[in-house]
Amino acid sequence: NKRQDRTISLDHEIGAYWAKKILKKFDGVRIDSEESEDRSGKGEIIVRIDPVDGSKHALCGIDLVASAISVTYKGEVVFGLVINPFSEKFYWAYKNRGAFLNGKRIKVNREGIETSFVMREDPTSKLFRDDAEEFRKCVKVSEIIMKNSFRSRNIGLASLSLCWVAEGAASAYLGLSGTTKLYDIEAAL
Repeated sequence: NKRQDRTISLDHEIGAYWAKKILKKFDGVRIDSEESEDRSGKGEIIVRIDPVDGSKHALCGIDLVASAISVTYKGEVVFGLVINPFSEKFYWAYKNRGAFLNGKRIKVNREGIETSFVMREDPTSKLFRDDAEEFRKCVKVSEIIMKNSFRSRNIGLASLSLCWVAEGAASAYLGLSGTTKLYDIEAAL
């Protein structure tokens, strides 16, 4: 599939860019990039990269993508960065120090789902092919959320959806796709 090949190329190029920058600046880190078999570097610090969360969006001309980078030390996330290049929004958080958007502290929304947005990722056709019963359960959960929330939105970007929860634009995120990976969410947790 030509479109998929271009997606992989885009992810590889941006992943290689981040890996090179990080390894040049920091000693004792390992790079774990979603789109690369190469696990460069060494040490107890792991920098996990999702170069382009939403690469298929970008290839279709939809200006909704993010780069997500997390730093773990001894298995615990200590820093996360999510960049939305089209809106020029930079989200980051330090363990026990709070979360920030373009340098300003952000806080979660304390409202219930009845009065605010719920971000969700709906079950995918892949989940249906792999486990039809699980797919049906996830559809039911999604229906319950849609019936009981002010509004729910499915944008297909876990990292950015979680950032919107962190800044209070939405009250919750629900990942039901069956395809969400650690790379997609870790930087935003």
